[in-house]
Amino acid sequence: LFPGTSRSGITIAAGLFMNLSQPAAARFAFLLGTPAILAAGLHKTVSVVAQPGEALMFTSVQMAMAFGIAFLSGYLAIKLLLAVVSRVGLIPFVVYRVILGGLILVLY
Repeated sequence: LFPGTSRSGITIAAGLFMNLSQPAAARFAFLLGTPAILAAGLHKTVSVVAQPGEALMFTSVQMAMAFGIAFLSGYLAIKLLLAVVSRVGLIPFVVYRVILGGLILVLY
């Protein structure tokens, strides 16, 4: 509802308001996003199976490799972000979101 607001930002803020540590609040945000990500993936899988179209131009091996690479890169990105939050805290992310929200308000 507010420019610059993200799902993870709101869930991290809620975790902090519930007296979670910053790393625990960030973990909470990622865990809370898991059902939505799984549901989106399942929805896309069902739509591809129902109407294959261009999706079948890839072999099952290529699809498995893409899934594996996406999973690994996502896992490493989350691990890196949690390490940054543990070491630096959330202030850089707060500043980034406030600046982005301000730019969105000015530009639109």
